[in-house]
Amino acid sequence: MVSPGLDLLGWVGGGMAAVAYVLVSTRRIVADAALFQGLNMVGAALLCIASFHSGALPSACMNIAWIAFGVQSLALASQRRRRAASLRAGREADLEPIDSDRVELVLGAA
Repeated sequence: MVSPGLDLLGWVGGGMAAVAYVLVSTRRIVADAALFQGLNMVGAALLCIASFHSGALPSACMNIAWIAFGVQSLALASQRRRRAASLRAGREADLEPIDSDRVELVLGAA
C-alpha cells in the first residue's frame, strides 16, 4: 500500500505533465522550451517515485525514460541556441555595408 504522501506525489507529478501538455497544445509554449521540459521531467520524477513505491515497475521505468527524453531535448535545444548564436556572431563580423543602389537594381530586375 502506498502512503498518502507518495500517492500525493504521483498526483502532483501527473498534474505537472498534464499542465505541460496543455501549454504546448494551446501553443502557449513550444515543445523545446525549458518550462515544458522541466514540467515534464519533474512530473515524471514524481510519478516515478510513486510508481516505484506502489510496485508499478513498468510505469516507473517509463517515467525514467521520459526524464531521459527531457534531458536530451534540453541538451539539443541548448546546442541549437549556441550554434545559432555562433553563426550570428560570425555573420555579423563578415557583413559589409549594404549598397542601396545595388539592392534596387537587383530587386528591379526580377
